[in-house]
Amino acid sequence: MKIKAGTPCFISEKRKDNKIYPITDGGGKSHFSIDQEVEIKNWNCGNQNLVAVQIQANSVASIVAHDEIETIVWVNKFHI
Repeated sequence: MKIKAGTPCFISEKRKDNKIYPITDGGGKSHFSIDQEVEIKNWNCGNQNLVAVQIQANSVASIVAHDEIETIVWVNKFHI
């Protein structure tokens, strides 16, 4: 599945329970800077509208990382 540049997303954080959740306050909101192939994860975060996707980290505007680094971001189902 491909997500287009400009699509909004929320970056993730690992919490005390060792699960990954979206940062939904102002500091966690970002967007895809390039078109990106994604792998959809079957994870829940408490917001039924968000879907976890695994991506190359440097495809999101607020993340600086090497090309080989991957991460999880959360995207509204509407954009999938």
